[in-house]
Amino acid sequence: MKFSFPLTDRQRQMLEHPARMLWCGTATKTGKSAASYVFLIQGLLKAEATCFVGPWFFRSRRAFDECKVLLEPFIRSRQVRVNESRLSVRRQL
Repeated sequence: MKFSFPLTDRQRQMLEHPARMLWCGTATKTGKSAASYVFLIQGLLKAEATCFVGPWFFRSRRAFDECKVLLEPFIRSRQVRVNESRLSVRRQL
């Protein structure tokens, strides 16, 4: 499955960094969340185990909704399944 997203240079550096854990000290509205969603989606489409944990329900719900928007073509083609009640997204194997 092919997924592409127009990343900035800084977002690409964040995603391609070899560190297992990465601390990103940046301000708001710099693209950290969008890059993180791309990272999760790329892992999902490669059938890797991925997870998003938010500090409260509405933050997690927002991440879930943003990922659904990015995955819309895969959801329509039934390659990806969404469970609204559990806020889960699964790749159909």
